[in-house]
Amino acid sequence: MNYLQDRTTLDERGFPHYKRNKDENCRVVSHSVNILLDLNAHVNVEYTGSTYCVTYLYKHLFKGRRKVAATFRKKDKPRDENEAYVKGRYMCAMDAMWRTYGYQNYPASIPAVNQVKIVLEDVCQEFLSKQKCCDLVVYFNRLIQLENMLYADMYNDYSWSYKLQKKYQQSPQLLNIEYFVIKIQSITKVIYVTKKFLANPSITRVGMLCILSGEICI
Repeated sequence: MNYLQDRTTLDERGFPHYKRNKDENCRVVSHSVNILLDLNAHVNVEYTGSTYCVTYLYKHLFKGRRKVAATFRKKDKPRDENEAYVKGRYMCAMDAMWRTYGYQNYPASIPAVNQVKIVLEDVCQEFLSKQKCCDLVVYFNRLIQLENMLYADMYNDYSWSYKLQKKYQQSPQLLNIEYFVIKIQSITKVIYVTKKFLANPSITRVGMLCILSGEICI
């Protein structure tokens, strides 16, 4: 709020109240004469001198509509905050046009990072009881051709799925060369481990396992 005063002051929250000698000055946006003359354009200049400046600048740079509610999810699927943000966020005109031309508006991760999870034995057993599998079970049931590979190394070069890719369905000669078949005794599904062929380099990172109380056996 602007009001008439002889000098610039700061209130108890650190917000400045600028010098205003006349009523007409209250309608003038804060500015620097030297910057205006140098750039020959409108430039709003504000003073910030408190720890609230970081929060203010973040809100100012990324602010959108004040009252918006959007939900994106499939039927009987829990809410996914990441998916809701990607599909429901606001983009400015320049950002939208940049995306329309096929460019990225954020730096791509090069090399790409793949994360594989570590789970405890009871979690593995729970997966198997539901006729499902996990990265750790596939690794410990890998074939002899892959037995010399470490956990992260294997998933850096290979991925697994319950369904064989189409290009391998018609190429049985590539069995045990570019793809492998793993059968796990506890489940009826067949696991297909296929070699990755990526144009861009990638690395694999093993996720952190946080041991909770009651899960440590002595």
